[in-house]
Amino acid sequence: MKYPTLNYIPYSERSKLPKVPGVYIFITDKGIPSYIGTSTDLNNRVCTHNRSEGAAYVGYFVKDIEDKEERLALETSLIKHYKPTLNVMYI
Repeated sequence: MKYPTLNYIPYSERSKLPKVPGVYIFITDKGIPSYIGTSTDLNNRVCTHNRSEGAAYVGYFVKDIEDKEERLALETSLIKHYKPTLNVMYI
């Protein structure tokens, strides 16, 4: 799967995320993805997470993934690829 361009924002500025559908990745200060998720409103969903994820940055995809099935497919593919510690997959 070809991934769209990943945008980054510091975790402390997560309230500036767009209020659009997309896929998000919490990234540690060492550059390791710790959690990957999907949402119909990136700003609202990411802001509900607490700091316990250990995220220093939030990466997010928004372009061309307004379709729920596409977001779920991208999320699943990214989880399989990166194997973030806070995601649990039953695949």
